[in-house]
Amino acid sequence: MSDSFIQTFLLKVAARCNINCDYCYEYKLADQSWRRKPPRMSIDVLDQTINRIKEHVLAHELKGVSIIFHGGEPLLAGKDFFEYAVSQIKAQLEDICSVKFGMQSNGILLNSNWVTLLSRLKINIGISLDGYKELNDKHRLDYKGNSTFPQVEKALKLLFQPQYSEIRGGLLCVIQPDSNPIKLLEWFSKFGNTQIDFLFPHYNHYRKPPSKYDELYGYGYGLWLSRLFDYWWDNDIEGIKIRIFEDLMHLMIGGKYAVEAFGLSSVHLTVVQTDGEYEAVDSLKSTYDGAVSTSKNVFRHSFDDIFSEYLISSRIAKFENLSEKCRQCRLVKACGGGYIPHRYHPKLGFDSPTIYCQDLIFLIEHIEQRLLLVLDDEMKNKMITTIGTNQALPQVICKNQDTTLHNTVSDNS
Repeated sequence: MSDSFIQTFLLKVAARCNINCDYCYEYKLADQSWRRKPPRMSIDVLDQTINRIKEHVLAHELKGVSIIFHGGEPLLAGKDFFEYAVSQIKAQLEDICSVKFGMQSNGILLNSNWVTLLSRLKINIGISLDGYKELNDKHRLDYKGNSTFPQVEKALKLLFQPQYSEIRGGLLCVIQPDSNPIKLLEWFSKFGNTQIDFLFPHYNHYRKPPSKYDELYGYGYGLWLSRLFDYWWDNDIEGIKIRIFEDLMHLMIGGKYAVEAFGLSSVHLTVVQTDGEYEAVDSLKSTYDGAVSTSKNVFRHSFDDIFSEYLISSRIAKFENLSEKCRQCRLVKACGGGYIPHRYHPKLGFDSPTIYCQDLIFLIEHIEQRLLLVLDDEMKNKMITTIGTNQALPQVICKNQDTTLHNTVSDNS
């Protein structure tokens, strides 16, 4: 099977949102194409999208696909839309491949009726928030400038009830490097078992992070994450998975697959907008106006027609499309050059290391220090083979000297 195929279909079922986050790539940054899109995906667009997905599954003999309902705020599409969407997707696809459903929401509209429906439809739902009230209110307010924290905290308490564990997805949290990472993780842990994705804000070489740059720490995000790693690792916090740490450790000892921001594995994902246009990954809207556009849509083009678009094909052949500096870096198999929106440069395009290059070097080398203290010889050799481990790295920040290997380190690919 060719490596050029789509396996994750991100459907923009709503092109509007009910809160007003000031860092939102969809509405607040360079690309403003949302203003020209229908507020919601129509049934005609949905039906034709499903036809195109089926066509693609058959053409590439795919065994399974993921359908992610996204926005804006996807719950604005309404309950009837999701009832219809899931029934039609199952009718078209369940005899030819497996289907997983997911959704990313701000949680504001989530109530018992919604979670009952999502549970019945088997739609996994993740929640975006930045933590406790003080942090969440810095950037995630409503259109009147009011806090959204009470609603999202209520949604979390509902979703973390035991009967909804099967549809409970992870939490997305944008890093604030001036915050206390330990306090934040302790706050998240009170809800129970979960996975947290701590995200770098969408800055790049044109729109740089506001924090002061340091030659060792970068912009402070790697330092923040290193402190978080130490606390998480040393205390072995039960039930809390932190995706960036687990993915990086997996990649550092020779694993292949991780979240799309890291590693060198192909990213088989594309976006379908509310009007049916195919788009590159939506976070690229943080770079320049028109970055995500393909000028192709579900009514006139197949999914195969979009592989000629650089910002789709370059995420399939990741290594070949990295900058020379990244290709020569010993950490490239873990870092993967960083997330593509963060590589954008006004003169070089995406032929540049991520703006967070030094932050990632600091973080990965910090994790490397910790692993060297606990890995057996076989695992050390795997890490040396993968990233050319330097066992003479300076000990920075490390506190406790672990004597046993945590079970989060795995070489399974």
